Amino acid sequence: MVDEWRADDWLARLPPEATGLWCEDVEVYGQAMKVVLTRTAGGGPFIVASNTGAVQEIQTRYRRRFRIECLFRALKTKGFNLENTHMTLHDHVERLLCLLTVAYV
Repeated sequence: MVDEWRADDWLARLPPEATGLWCEDVEVYGQAMKVVLTRTAGGGPFIVASNTGAVQEIQTRYRRRFRIECLFRALKTKGFNLENTHMTLHDHVERLLCLLTVAYV
């Protein structure tokens, strides 16, 4: 909740042409935050909050991080099943990670 409003309340008040709401210095549960509220492709609320950086940087950092998270998910449980290799030697793990990352990209 931000200012006693839920994310849906904030987004419902956006004009149709607006892509999102960027709030500087908002107090979220007692912490000063910068909040970005947008909609997902399906129309649901999407919220990213951070206590560092400019509001525009928050979205950029999140996009980069999300790509990395997708790679980790693919390496672990949604495809390559990296854990099932039971590798312990650093060099072998490093080589396998390099190959899998190239295959993913």
